[in-house]
Amino acid sequence: VKEVDFPYTGTKLNSEKFVYEFLKNVMEFDVELFITFLCDSQNRVIGIYKAVGTTNAAAVFAREVMKHALLSGATALILAHNHPSGNTSPSQDDKAITRELILAASVMGIKILDHIIMGDDGMHYSFASQGLIQKYEAETDGMKARARCGEPVPTWTSNRGFTFRSAHLNAQDEIEELENFDDAGCDDGDEMEDE
Repeated sequence: VKEVDFPYTGTKLNSEKFVYEFLKNVMEFDVELFITFLCDSQNRVIGIYKAVGTTNAAAVFAREVMKHALLSGATALILAHNHPSGNTSPSQDDKAITRELILAASVMGIKILDHIIMGDDGMHYSFASQGLIQKYEAETDGMKARARCGEPVPTWTSNRGFTFRSAHLNAQDEIEELENFDDAGCDDGDEMEDE
């Protein structure tokens, strides 16, 4: 799934500012466009996945993003999309798909480096700079730890994906919760059963 007609293959995306400058050259602003940069271990672009939407939405599915990531051999992803309205504030759907993709990528051993929302007049929003990537990673780590101990994990909803029951916890709460787990990954006193 490596894009042969993508002229920036091999470009190293190593900072938020560079990603933003890079996106200015490839982003269209009349419709919402969701771009996933498929990167190697050195953050070099080895492919790109695009979901083209309408003036106010783009349908993005974790299974499609992960399919392209796996087929390209990507070890890291940088997510980006534009808001044709110019407002760079993330919507609840933006946050939900970012959480979904972090969880899906985590299971596959792939790292989400950032999710950048492009607006107009040089404005952009970085999930990593705002601490949301780290927060969602902590939530994912907490869910995986709870799953190892047989505790409840996220439930499926209609077509959107996961409902995150730990969404009310902030990253520090998740870190403190994880510190209470012993080496086996379960609360003190609990033991994992061997299968």
